[in-house]
Amino acid sequence: MLSTFEVDGVPAVAAKRSGPLTAGLVFRVGRADETLATAGITHLVEHLALHRFGVGEHHFNGATGADHTYFEMAGSEAEVVAFLAGVCASLGDLPMERLETEKSVLRTEESRRGGGGLLARHRYGAQGYGLTDFLELGVPRLGPAEVAHWARTWFTRENAALWVAGERVPAGLRLPLPPGVRRPVPPRPAILATGPACFSYGEGGVAFSTTVRPGAGAQVFAKVLERELFRALRQEGGYSYQAATSYQLRGDGLA
Repeated sequence: MLSTFEVDGVPAVAAKRSGPLTAGLVFRVGRADETLATAGITHLVEHLALHRFGVGEHHFNGATGADHTYFEMAGSEAEVVAFLAGVCASLGDLPMERLETEKSVLRTEESRRGGGGLLARHRYGAQGYGLTDFLELGVPRLGPAEVAHWARTWFTRENAALWVAGERVPAGLRLPLPPGVRRPVPPRPAILATGPACFSYGEGGVAFSTTVRPGAGAQVFAKVLERELFRALRQEGGYSYQAATSYQLRGDGLA
């Protein structure tokens, strides 16, 4: 059962369930809002905001996606309340003494991912959602003033949403965020003149993407397709070790 409420001007939704309390704060900002010169700035803000929570036994995490950034935690009511308030406070006073260290952490993460992909950059170019296929090229040159301004501009109460899953909504929830404006999902102007289109790179893999109407049918199809690809390409043909699919909502009525 879902219920809606509000915390310090931030819209929120709660789902009643048994088990540990879990909550997440979501901001409408991600890689697609950056430019090639600032690529990685949202990820950098996310890392800086979580630094003060250390590496203890708390089950928390942050993630930067194409158009949303998440801060999530599972724990006791007191721990969740403290975490959410702490994230908001940290976003307003980022530990800039950690800036160069966190830049190094991001470079290490990026090396493990092996760089960018290919599909989004061909569909959208070096802009918007195409930036998800590019390295975080802006990170080395970013300074404290630019990072702090990005945080003040995008990580605001009007551009945030909260979700809570547990027995009840914990008492004492506070989200001390600065005022701002709610940001729409960025446009997705495709640079491909016609489709379907094919590009060859000789890297030993095959990938494809398309847009579909969102819903259970598309999600089920993605899973069935993954099983069939695995059966045909690995088990029977022996052509590939890995075969995988993914389904992602776009935020503009498509997936």
